[in-house]
Amino acid sequence: MNRAWPLCLSPALVLAAWVAAPAQAVAADARAAVDSVAAAPAAPEAPSPAGSPADSVSVPHAVRAGGAQGTVRARARRTIGTVLADSWTVASSPARVRGTDWIWIGAAVGAGAVIFANDQEIADAMIRNDDQPVLKQVADLGDRIEPVGLMSRTVPVYAVALASGYAFHVRALRRIPAEILESHLLSGGLRNVVKTLVGRQRPNENEGPYKFKFGKGTSFPSGHSSIGFELATIASMNAHFLPVTIAAYSLAATLAFERVDSRSHWPSDAYAGAIYGTLVARAVVKVHEQRDRGKEPGLALVPCLSSDGRTPEICVRRSF
Repeated sequence: MNRAWPLCLSPALVLAAWVAAPAQAVAADARAAVDSVAAAPAAPEAPSPAGSPADSVSVPHAVRAGGAQGTVRARARRTIGTVLADSWTVASSPARVRGTDWIWIGAAVGAGAVIFANDQEIADAMIRNDDQPVLKQVADLGDRIEPVGLMSRTVPVYAVALASGYAFHVRALRRIPAEILESHLLSGGLRNVVKTLVGRQRPNENEGPYKFKFGKGTSFPSGHSSIGFELATIASMNAHFLPVTIAAYSLAATLAFERVDSRSHWPSDAYAGAIYGTLVARAVVKVHEQRDRGKEPGLALVPCLSSDGRTPEICVRRSF
């Protein structure tokens, strides 16, 4: 089966989120830029140096000597600081759960417990009905888009999209691929640790749903399911367009279904991956939205300079 075409699926979701983004956001940015320029006080004109033409421009020595290199270094420091700050914000997000959020968390945990208790029965039912036309089509589609869940294949695609966004000054291509890469980085690190600690055996190892071997099993949670729902969440939250949301989550659910149908994961593995990926992606997008509004709640690790103003460091900033 030719599996090259699914690699176009993730960029397609990025494009759909970009195209479907409300035009009001662009207009608001433009109005804000105009207002900030209009509100800024006019800078006094400095007298021209003796002997220089009135219309000449004096370029500072620092800019002439190494401005481009300094800009690259500064951007690299900002990027590292941003990722570290976002990692802390996402990791500490459970401490900021409030009110009705606990109801949704309780419902999600309860549903997961029910699925976990019936993993074998659900998996057997899927195998018995594998020849049903609708389920077969869903499984076939999930099998075709399965490479989307392989970060080793998709990360270069997102990196190229991100570089293109900066090169051509396209805001959506800077933001959406950055959120995807950051979400994959944050979720993937913890997910791999959990896989090793839990050590759950996969269905195709024929040891039952409740066989755990510390450091050996890799079934819980499902990485493909997590990645699929990360993509769906980021596309949905950027598009603000119901058809994109329905399409994105439908494809993510199809991918999760395939992981169970292929006996690569138990149903609760796919469910946990879906919940986990959704929560991480939502946290990442919200952090980016708050930063756009000039807010960074909680503790944040940010790039800064030492007291002498020479050495770059990472500082802890507290805000509310």
